[in-house]
This record gives sequence, C-alpha cells and structure tokens, in this order.
Amino acid sequence: MLELIDRAGAVGWGTVLVAIALVILLVPIAIEGWNRLLKSLGLVKKKSLQEAQREKEIAEIYKKIGHVQDDIVGKQAEYHEQSIKIRDGLAKDQAELREKQQEIQAAVKDITAMLQDYIRKDDKKTIATFRTTLWQLHKGFMDQGYVTPDGLKTFKELGKVYEEAGGDDIYHDKLEPEVLSLEIRYPDGSIYEMKG
Repeated sequence: MLELIDRAGAVGWGTVLVAIALVILLVPIAIEGWNRLLKSLGLVKKKSLQEAQREKEIAEIYKKIGHVQDDIVGKQAEYHEQSIKIRDGLAKDQAELREKQQEIQAAVKDITAMLQDYIRKDDKKTIATFRTTLWQLHKGFMDQGYVTPDGLKTFKELGKVYEEAGGDDIYHDKLEPEVLSLEIRYPDGSIYEMKG
C-alpha cells in the first residue's frame, strides 16, 4: 500500500485526483452506455427482468385490490339499495295495514251499532211475545176459574223471564195479582197432588 502512495506521489497528486474524478464521472456514463447497448441489441439484464417482474406483480396486486374495492363498494351500494327498498316496502305495508285496521274498526263499529239496534228491536219483540203469552195464560185461567200448580209455575217462570227482558208494566199490576187470587186445583195425576 505504501508503494501505491509513493507511485501516486511520483505521478503527482493532481493527476491522481483528476483520474479519480474522471473515473467517478465516467463510470455512470459507461454503465448507461452499456445499458443502451444491451437494450439496442434486445438483451436484458437479469436485474432489469426481476424489476420488471416485480413491477408487473405490484401492478396486478393493485389491480386485484381495485377489483376487490369495487366489489365491496358495489355490494355495499347494492345492499344499501336493497335495505332502502325493504324499509320503504315495510313503511308502505304498515301504512296500508293502518288504513285497513281503521276500515275494520269502522266496520266493527257499524256492525256493533247494527247488532245493538237489532237486539233492542228483538227485545221489544220478545217482550211483546211474552206479554201476549202471559195474557193468553191469564185469560185461560180466568175463563176456567182456577189455576193448576203446573200452570201457575209456568205463568210465574214466564213472568220472571218477561221482567228480565225489560217488561213489567202490566204483569205486576194486573195479571199476576188476578192469577194468584184464583183457586189452585190439583187435577188427577198431578205431580203436585196433596198427600193426605
């Protein structure tokens, strides 16, 4: 090594420094020229092939990432649209159900009113029928001049049902007192016949 320093001193330090500077400047130019020569001949260095392969793989990875992102964003948008349609459909169905519920409630009110009216009218008919039957029994008892235990029982039960249905106008005032004032007779074979 000392020999090299002595030789460099003999040549001159200025020359050595100029030579080193030229080498430093010319090496990149020489490498660039070499690469151009190889490229013009169609030859490629192994390192260039590896770099090109790496760049190609990176580009493919970015492409796949882009497809995955597009798929995710696309699916997300699709699912969002589906959820909006479902929500809107549910809201529409609920509104229709509310309308139908209100229609049904109105119909039930109408039917209830009709039934109550029918029941009032039917009660009036029932009371009139019971009154007619009580008058017929009363007339029959009064014409024969007595009442049987079976007839009296039927008359009182019918009078009770007549009262429960809402009638009591003439039953207590006229019919019942007159029938109760009649003699009670026990016909042959009566289950109420007095044992003596």
